[in-house]
Amino acid sequence: MAPPGELIVIRGAQLSNATQVLFTGDKEGLFSAVADTQIIVRVPAGADSGPVKITAPEGQGESEMDFLVSGAGPFITGLNPSKGQAGDTIIVEGVNLSDVKEISLNGAVVHFQVVANTQLSLSIPAGVTSGFIRLVTALDAYTSDIVLTVKGAGPVIESFAPSSGLPGAQVQFQGQHFANVESVLFGEWEASFEAAAETQLTALVPMDAETGFITIKTAFGEFVSDSVFVIQKPTPTITSFSPTSGQVGTRVTLTGNHFNGVSSVLLGDKEAAFQIVADSQILITVPADGMTGSLRVESPSGDSETESLFYLPASIDSFEPLKAIPGSELMIQGANFTGASKVRIGGKEAEILSVSLNEIVATVSSDALTGTVSVTTPAGSLATQHVFGVLPFIQGMTPVAGPIGTILQVMGMGFSEVKTVLIGELAVPFSVQSDGLIEIIVPSNAPSGQVTVINPAGLSISPDSFQLRMAADLSLEVMPLANPSSWKIPNVFSIKVHNAGPSTVRNFFLQHIVPSGSELVASSNPNGATEFAGSQVTSGIVSLEAGGTAHIIHTITTPHFGYEPHVFQIDTQIFDPSSVDQRIELNQPVLGPSIRLTIGHMDKRTHRLSWHPDLRGFELRAGSALSNPVSWSKLLSPLPLGESFMEFEHSEMNIFYILEPMAAGP
Repeated sequence: MAPPGELIVIRGAQLSNATQVLFTGDKEGLFSAVADTQIIVRVPAGADSGPVKITAPEGQGESEMDFLVSGAGPFITGLNPSKGQAGDTIIVEGVNLSDVKEISLNGAVVHFQVVANTQLSLSIPAGVTSGFIRLVTALDAYTSDIVLTVKGAGPVIESFAPSSGLPGAQVQFQGQHFANVESVLFGEWEASFEAAAETQLTALVPMDAETGFITIKTAFGEFVSDSVFVIQKPTPTITSFSPTSGQVGTRVTLTGNHFNGVSSVLLGDKEAAFQIVADSQILITVPADGMTGSLRVESPSGDSETESLFYLPASIDSFEPLKAIPGSELMIQGANFTGASKVRIGGKEAEILSVSLNEIVATVSSDALTGTVSVTTPAGSLATQHVFGVLPFIQGMTPVAGPIGTILQVMGMGFSEVKTVLIGELAVPFSVQSDGLIEIIVPSNAPSGQVTVINPAGLSISPDSFQLRMAADLSLEVMPLANPSSWKIPNVFSIKVHNAGPSTVRNFFLQHIVPSGSELVASSNPNGATEFAGSQVTSGIVSLEAGGTAHIIHTITTPHFGYEPHVFQIDTQIFDPSSVDQRIELNQPVLGPSIRLTIGHMDKRTHRLSWHPDLRGFELRAGSALSNPVSWSKLLSPLPLGESFMEFEHSEMNIFYILEPMAAGP
């Protein structure tokens, strides 16, 4: 509660940007925002009791309680004139002025006369200074918000700008009687100043000043501003801190500027206890719940945060998986991982994929070893108590089959710590060539089976089995009994299969590919059965011991003459270190009718070339000169079976033809 003209304090939040203070009755009060939480306002004339509204760019707020305007006046609405000197009459205009009992100006009683309920007249007394007029009735009192300027008297502040600023800032004053100013006070702190003219003055905000009213003093009096000047505090700045890492409870020194107004210090988002040692130094204690993060100081004038981090020692809570093959991702859970530079598994460095405050993702390296997991940050290194197991992994092997003594190479990952290698269920000697390669010399007692590698963390089994093959040196010998043979006369082929050892060979085949149209007349195979299908004679051999020979006879007739191709080959799964002697290709000469090429003239440019339809193994060539027929052009190669002529159109003056064997004959 207060009467019109009195200064009242309104407290709240976000008041620094207020643009209007409105009392009930739509009466606007003259105000000054002292801080973000406080406004000083003069109760305007004509205001009624009721809520007070404050308007700002962010919106409007209204008091929860009514403000009570005491008394019914009097109120001053104007002065005519507003300036004068001792002895001058001033007309005071207002409301409810008839009950005024006393008028004073800057504490000096002034003679007055009531003209009407809305008008008074007063005479400026000698020695009085400029100021606000105060009216007193039997029930109430009122101080105007209009300055009565007394000429030739004390100073008058009409306005100043800016209304807020940092210590050392320049403030411009507009007013009266500044020529003889003796002092300027911001609150209680004296400022340096310079009067540029009778109506202008410039002052510098004192370095230690606090928010408050401004007083200007002369020999003729003093004048106090009707609004406060708000002192802005400089924003604190952190320039460095030391140490840069430490445990909970570590004392950290922050160096910078303007720390005196700091209200809180945070490490990351955790508040730390602090002590302001000087305006340029703060001492903090790393809090119990502190985490690696930046340091931030907060104050009403602003905040400052470090770009670099303060690091607390990392802690590892868990990791998963507990075992994995090289190349797998390992997730490490814990705290204070920010800035982690290295992860080691069993002493071997792993590639870091991502780092956050509480998690690291790394890749198990190809040379990783079973062992502890360690993390290195700027605050130091920490290793787990639990062991991570590096599992071996077989990707493949070569060869997948072979005899005793074969060098079997097993490819994969995580082989550094392999202690045992199995083929099937048999442990075999081995050598670790690298993290990704193991070599095995297949022993004499090795079975066929999958390969298993075992290390302290686990095992890996090959997807394929190694097939152990017995070794034997097989060779072929073929002798036709008639060479050359005769057309349409059976020809006997004597075939011998030799086994030079060292192993007995079982259940394999001799394949004899014969010319098309041939027939198997007879066969002899003491070692198994012989079958004929299509153009192939197949003789099975049940068993052939080392040093043994299988003798097989095939009797073949052919409908063609010339050169007939025969192919003999062994079909076996056994390992043969020299398999080139398991196949023989034979062009068998077959005597028949005379080999004759007949040339007939169809017209001047077309020849009809004829030959025996059963002629085989020859090709037809043509040339324009009697030179080596090998260089002549091929017209047909080979001669098609069942055909005996062709027509050939040529453009040469002279042309020669020849039937040439495709392979060497007798």
